[in-house]
Amino acid sequence: MKHNMSRFTNEEELKQVALIILRSVHYLQTGKNKLASFLRGSHSKIIKDKDLDRKAGYGALLWHDIPTIRGFINQLEEMGFIKPYYVQTGLYSYPILILTEAGKKSLEEKLKIPLQIRKETKLITIRDSEKETFSLFKQGCKPNEIAKRRGLAVSTIFGHLNKLVSIGEISAKQCVSDEVIMKILQAKQQVQNKSSLKELKQVLPEKITYEEIRIVLSDKLLYHEKRKNYCGWERI
Repeated sequence: MKHNMSRFTNEEELKQVALIILRSVHYLQTGKNKLASFLRGSHSKIIKDKDLDRKAGYGALLWHDIPTIRGFINQLEEMGFIKPYYVQTGLYSYPILILTEAGKKSLEEKLKIPLQIRKETKLITIRDSEKETFSLFKQGCKPNEIAKRRGLAVSTIFGHLNKLVSIGEISAKQCVSDEVIMKILQAKQQVQNKSSLKELKQVLPEKITYEEIRIVLSDKLLYHEKRKNYCGWERI
């Protein structure tokens, strides 16, 4: 249920925002993007699938946009109240936000932390063609089928999916089999981090395509980015 709270506009009210965020960090222990979407009251699939829209605090910062909420979160991280903690799952690792000791104390004592409205975003333009591919993909269409229905090359469709993976709208696991993902990540560990796609392709089975490699690497890099991009268009 969304909070029916008056809009925070002055400095005193902005201090309450910090407590709302700290409380959500404590209970959710999730990543920065998902936290911002949760506080904004997003209806995105990633929120719905985890039933986060039913948890207390959902939509508590409804009147602020995602870039502004990310700005609040980044300020709390800079001030040492929250910090990233990397969770390892097999070959994958991804950051979640947790409270520091200072953050725990602030939450327990309900200390008011002054924050500023500071939008932090790098807008990524999603073209209409990519939106159409995304729509068909969410309907369950495979890349080959999307290419056939749209009269485009399969490589073009994979290019669209790669961008969607890179901004976190979909995951590599939705595009590439677990077996292929595992082989690509294992190969990546065998070669130097700055190796070219061609060098990586040479140590992989011939049936694994460049498109699959790009998608997997895009997804893996998301877990280690310090700042993720926010897509400035409404999710389908």
